[in-house]
Amino acid sequence: MLITCLVKYKKKIRFGEQKKNAIALDKKREMPQAKEWVWVGALIIIGSGMQGYANSTFHATIVAPILFVLGYGIIRFTCKNRSEELRVFMLSFAMCVFIGGAASCYSIEVFSSIHSTIDSHTFYGMISSAPPFTTIDDMPAFNAPLAVLIWQQVYKATWLLGFDFGLYVGLMFNALVIGVCGSMTVSIARNVFGHDIGRLRRVGTIYVMCGIMWLFGAVLIRDCFTTMINLIVLWAIVRWVVRSTLANMFIAVAITALSTYAMYYLRIESIFLLVLYWFLGFMFWFHRGRFDIVRLFVVIIIPIVMLVLGGYFRTYVENALKVRSIQAEGYASHSSASNRSDSLGMKLIINQPLPVRLILGSGSLAINPIPLWANFRWGVSEYNILKGFHGLFQIILMPYVILSIYICGRMFILRRIEGMAMLYLAIFYILNVAAVAVTSLETRHAGQFISAFIILAAAPNMKEPTTRRLMRVAMVGWFSLVVLVHLLWIIMRGIG
Repeated sequence: MLITCLVKYKKKIRFGEQKKNAIALDKKREMPQAKEWVWVGALIIIGSGMQGYANSTFHATIVAPILFVLGYGIIRFTCKNRSEELRVFMLSFAMCVFIGGAASCYSIEVFSSIHSTIDSHTFYGMISSAPPFTTIDDMPAFNAPLAVLIWQQVYKATWLLGFDFGLYVGLMFNALVIGVCGSMTVSIARNVFGHDIGRLRRVGTIYVMCGIMWLFGAVLIRDCFTTMINLIVLWAIVRWVVRSTLANMFIAVAITALSTYAMYYLRIESIFLLVLYWFLGFMFWFHRGRFDIVRLFVVIIIPIVMLVLGGYFRTYVENALKVRSIQAEGYASHSSASNRSDSLGMKLIINQPLPVRLILGSGSLAINPIPLWANFRWGVSEYNILKGFHGLFQIILMPYVILSIYICGRMFILRRIEGMAMLYLAIFYILNVAAVAVTSLETRHAGQFISAFIILAAAPNMKEPTTRRLMRVAMVGWFSLVVLVHLLWIIMRGIG
């Protein structure tokens, strides 16, 4: 008996050591590797150098490391022992600084201006280079005062430190925000996948290669801030869906309320969507453990009804939809002016009734631009070139997202609770794409919700034979559709 106890004790010690070694190995794998630090350093040095050249100042090479260290400290403090969040911040910040430098140099070469995007010119013109600094009272009737005020505080800090005024400060701060958004995306994925290092690294890598995040971090537009607010709300709700406690529900409610208030000063037409996210989360929480086809139908159909007819339910929703309708008309006019009258978009989407526009518009956001090579030519603005890269990014990853949605459906049918968070992300992304399809049809507006797309794309386990077989089917179907759409475009061009 004594011998048996000793053997069991030895086995227990050995098992404990193996578990400890496995955890240590996981942490070692999770930490940013030396080659990643080399890439980060090279991209920041080259990118800040290009931004310094474009802005005619060497101060860009000082501001970039300062912001990097600031962001590094924030992520290190808020995400303790979670090095995947740190890794994605480092890589995405460095990539955005590099892309921002390349975009500025390209714009100077082609347009003799440091930026060619209209929104960038507008925002930059509202920022003061020295006292008296811009306040909310100084701004005209404009629906993004919070973005300008944030940038102004950053420029105020750089003025106090004696740095030269230039576009590079705003671009690098946007890169910082996008880096933090990357960490938040991985944090949301951690709630969904748990401590699965392979999937978390995949989420981080995909995020770093996302063209729309390059755009938000390399051009002076407000979408980096709206993306962050959407991610904060998404993080709170996914955490609530995964761990359905009353405390997490109250946290989600509080975060949604504060985020709605902030969004009012960034993009007023989006405040309705934030409430919709919370309502969707509430439906998941209420039906948790007793989901069936009828309840899933309710969860999907009620948000769609609220999205389309929300003005009939609440006064503030009516106001939000009114603003949204006005902006939709503006975007439609912009689309009409910037597209040929015989273009595929004009004939099939913009001038169609709402149901047709909803379906075809959602498809056009998935395959955008049409053709995919439309933006890759000299003389196109840096804004459109980056959107072109994002188009390729979406095309390549869409089969993975389609497969993830299929897997969510199967997990739902099998009543597996662990699939609830994935199902929430899938419905979240679909609803937001539908909302953009019936309003602006603008890729960067859908890009605010791309983190859900990225997490879904990282979900399939390609080591499983069944998953690989299903992936081949998804790829054949998806890429056949892409080819068909382009053939239709060629035929319509020929007829026109």
